[in-house]
Amino acid sequence: MRRVLLVVPLVVGAGLLPGCFLDRAGFGSAREDGGPVDGRVPPRDARVEDARMEEDTGVPPRDGGRCDPAAPDLCNGFDDDCDPSSADGADEPGIGEPCDDARDADLCADGTQACIGGFLVCDGDDGDQPDEVELCNGLDDDCDPSTPDGSAEVTLGGSCDDDDPDLCPDGTWSCADGALSCVGGGTSPMELCNGVDDDCDPSTPDGSEDPGVGAACDDADADLCAEGALACVDGALACVGDDGDQPDEVELCNGLDDDCDPGTPDGMGDPSLGRPCDGGDSDRCEEGMWICDSGSMRCTDGSGDSIESCNGLDDDCDGSVDEGAGCPCTHRVNPNDGHGFIFCGGWGDQRSWTDARDWCRGGGRGYELARVDSRVEMRWIDQQLDDIAGNRRWWIGANDRAAEGTYAWTDGSSATYTNWRSGEPNNAGDEDCVHVDPQSDGRDTRGGWNDADCGLSDRFVCEAGP
Repeated sequence: MRRVLLVVPLVVGAGLLPGCFLDRAGFGSAREDGGPVDGRVPPRDARVEDARMEEDTGVPPRDGGRCDPAAPDLCNGFDDDCDPSSADGADEPGIGEPCDDARDADLCADGTQACIGGFLVCDGDDGDQPDEVELCNGLDDDCDPSTPDGSAEVTLGGSCDDDDPDLCPDGTWSCADGALSCVGGGTSPMELCNGVDDDCDPSTPDGSEDPGVGAACDDADADLCAEGALACVDGALACVGDDGDQPDEVELCNGLDDDCDPGTPDGMGDPSLGRPCDGGDSDRCEEGMWICDSGSMRCTDGSGDSIESCNGLDDDCDGSVDEGAGCPCTHRVNPNDGHGFIFCGGWGDQRSWTDARDWCRGGGRGYELARVDSRVEMRWIDQQLDDIAGNRRWWIGANDRAAEGTYAWTDGSSATYTNWRSGEPNNAGDEDCVHVDPQSDGRDTRGGWNDADCGLSDRFVCEAGP
């Protein structure tokens, strides 16, 4: 850029004002007496002659007169030394010296004083060049000591990431010692399991630096065993790899803390704990209970042997009643309904209907004279009678003692099923109790029924529920 020094001659009517003289820069100055100023030589008279072109040189006159070969050729647009080949301002002090153009932002003298158009100008200073902007380099780029180093850096004060492991722009660009540096970044955040990109690096898995990830854990199963590991799932720590209650996690009776819970008694989860059991005696009765004792299951049955007696019960719990006890009666179970039956068919077992009923009920047996509710049951009873003593008759519980002709069982319920022989019941001789004859046919199946005198001594059948 060029800057032109202001040089304007004061002219009136193409002539200088009376009493004014051109100084070395081409400006007029005045004194009260009209004498010379700054030691300059005044013109031949006090009048200012009109400026005109010399016929021989083609240049305007100097100071209202002709040029002077001895005069210095200053920068004023006149041929002061009468030498057209001499450049205007060739003798001007300062020509060629460094200068600063006041129009740019810096203070650098990166131009040169030159005479252009009769004026001193700063030539070659083209304004703000990159090297004239105050960068951060330790140099006074703009030649102004008061301007901070790096003040023109576009990144100065902007966000930046320092040299910590994260990529977060939590620092600020600063100029120090002639170099830009990122300062104030602080501590690098850990990549926790929170669904947030803590370290500002999308390639880092969420939770990869969380101290909890990988720690042993127990999920929501029944035990307290830490068989899983914490992992980061959807921004939260979750226990994975614990597949719930495994057999070794149930508190068995083995002296070990299987479920990892010291408060759980040993053996609490053992499937046999508390169940009935039979000890080491000769019977099969489960008179004890399984307990966990010092890491082993033990049966508490200490009652000794249960001996089979003739009482209509399975005293030794072997599935047979009164076997080997010298009993005259036979005990069997109907597989159709699970009911137990006692068949008393020996000669010494014959009783009246009422005595037979009382025997079935007594002795802790809890039986009744047999009750027949279906053809299936009747056929099964008939088969047992044939097997034990097929040519004898047997008392059952049906009777019409309470109301003649209305048959009921010993518990008072109505006899809805009957299997009378032909011509029965006939109530001959006040016959109120029923016995079964396995040799005869009834109306429904074999083992026909007959009403008889309740006082007769006969064999009998007892029955009890399952």
